[in-house]
Amino acid sequence: MFVGRTGSVVASFIRATTDERRITVGTHTAFISRQPRVKILTFGLLGFAFAPYLPLMIGMILFGITGTWLGKGILTRMSERVFRLAFNAVLTLSATRLIYQFVRGCLKTKQQ
Repeated sequence: MFVGRTGSVVASFIRATTDERRITVGTHTAFISRQPRVKILTFGLLGFAFAPYLPLMIGMILFGITGTWLGKGILTRMSERVFRLAFNAVLTLSATRLIYQFVRGCLKTKQQ
């Protein structure tokens, strides 16, 4: 709930244990798809009103389905080598961004 970038952390562990792109993506999806369910349940129990956000949620679901469909097509055509290079590049960029945000936050806190 308090950490928003768990996907990158999970992806790095999955990358180390899988050797085929479809298994990597499928395993990552299985792990990450549980997180929103827990958040929905928790916020629902805390009394959050979902109704005003229903159109936005429907749009997000439709875009998620579309992205999954397009991603599956790309993944099917992509070679294993290209996938590994791209996956590693995205993980590296994501980690670099997290470090940058952390340092930036620390510097802002110090200045105040």
